[in-house]
Amino acid sequence: MDGTTIKTNSMIVRGNYTGLREGTYITEGATTTFTPSTPFMIGEQISVTLTTEVQSSAGTSLVSSYSWEFSIQSRSGTGVFDDRTAFGTGLYPQNIVTSDFDNDGNLDIAGSNDRENSASILMGVGDGSFEERVDYAAGSGSSGISASDLNGDGNPDLVITNRSDNTISILLGNGDGTFAVKADYPVGEDPTAAYAADFNGDGHIDIAVSAFESDSISVLLGSADGMFSTITDYLAGDGPGDITGTDLDGDGNIDLIVTNRWSNTISLFIGIGNGSFAAKFDYDTGSRPSSVIATDIDGDTISDLVIANSSGGEQPASEEVIVTLAAGSGTIAGQLTVEYQ
Repeated sequence: MDGTTIKTNSMIVRGNYTGLREGTYITEGATTTFTPSTPFMIGEQISVTLTTEVQSSAGTSLVSSYSWEFSIQSRSGTGVFDDRTAFGTGLYPQNIVTSDFDNDGNLDIAGSNDRENSASILMGVGDGSFEERVDYAAGSGSSGISASDLNGDGNPDLVITNRSDNTISILLGNGDGTFAVKADYPVGEDPTAAYAADFNGDGHIDIAVSAFESDSISVLLGSADGMFSTITDYLAGDGPGDITGTDLDGDGNIDLIVTNRWSNTISLFIGIGNGSFAAKFDYDTGSRPSSVIATDIDGDTISDLVIANSSGGEQPASEEVIVTLAAGSGTIAGQLTVEYQ
């Protein structure tokens, strides 16, 4: 590998709390070590993208980009929590996300408010407490919310799904805890959740949105300024809800996973690497799957899936978590069901 081709625009490192990261690159043989200029935060999800500007010692460029993700290990704890402390939000809060919005090293909270069509920002003090919220306008029926550095300035931005007007709102972060006025983009009907990552290896963050009523996902490809132009819809199952992504087949491209509430399945979309995805294939889950996360459960370095199911108050009840073990080829090797109360 030609170490001189490993630099900020060819090996792109992002943290979900701290955004685009700068640092030093040291290459020895086939190994490059990246040291961030400031430490990652505990529990932070890190994504790395190698672009086609990376070359071998013979001058051969990568045929396609390659991406992977990992988490910064958390400190050991007891699993015991103190009594709860309540902090005010807007009306009908739906979802929350944490990130360091003002770059002070403390985690902050952003939450979506359905009835107020807004996002509440609570700045972390550093001792587990938060300042009084500041609200920003979003679209109608604000629901899902996620944080990612959409314009490459090193500051976390917000993506909010708006279920009543079928849009997502983009709020670009200023780096001091404040946000610019929202920009809205149309997506499928009744957008529920959003997942942000680099789907085409161009170094810019893209977005995938699940659309509950149109039984689809919308993929929006991003540009350097945090704006989105190309929007493509893909058919999902019946009632897609939560959405996440990971590399399921080991090709370096992000794949997408969506829960389908009414068909009791998950849909897997294998990423091609150019921002497009293959047609879905489905796997059965329990009753009414509501959320999904991707993580390595069995320590084989292959991302597995954890899916929460709920009967929604109906009988017989189906309150359970399904652990889905991936085979590493984009297929499922087996499932383990864990009931909970």
